[in-house]
Amino acid sequence: MASPMQILPYSPDLLDSVLADIEGQAVKSAVRKIMESFHANSFPVKIQLIAPDKERAYYRILCYIKKGKETVSINSNKNHGRDGVDMKIRIENHNTFDKLDEFSDNIRNQIVHGYDCHYCSAKCAGKRYIFSYHGKEYVKCQYLGCNFRFPKIMDECDVDSIMSIIDGEQEFKRVRK
Repeated sequence: MASPMQILPYSPDLLDSVLADIEGQAVKSAVRKIMESFHANSFPVKIQLIAPDKERAYYRILCYIKKGKETVSINSNKNHGRDGVDMKIRIENHNTFDKLDEFSDNIRNQIVHGYDCHYCSAKCAGKRYIFSYHGKEYVKCQYLGCNFRFPKIMDECDVDSIMSIIDGEQEFKRVRK
């Protein structure tokens, strides 16, 4: 009986397989840049092949800055039953929320209109992200981070915004060491 999930080590060949499972050039570009950035900066990248023995197999990519707490989680879309890639980014660098106007409209809207914290457990106490944008206060859950759900249609401005967030998270970690 095959395992319902296989954990695979990062490699350029595996990256190519993951990208083959994703539709849309800009989305592929974002996933490639994220994975290559984490790998180049010696942050762990775990790739899981979920349900490899099933027709609906897909990849889950987990990129870590802080041990045991993924910074980026990506689920590929092919045969996953959804339109677009599921991507979650945990934003611990709160300065990111001060730069929302620098991001593309799509990314800014994903952050502002993403799920708000609903105090899912006692773990949320004191760990929520609270920020103001254009006079309105937002409360995001640090356990979910800002949940981006990218449609197949995405442009390079979105990719640049995502990479700005990722670069800020990596730099934040280096400064906090």
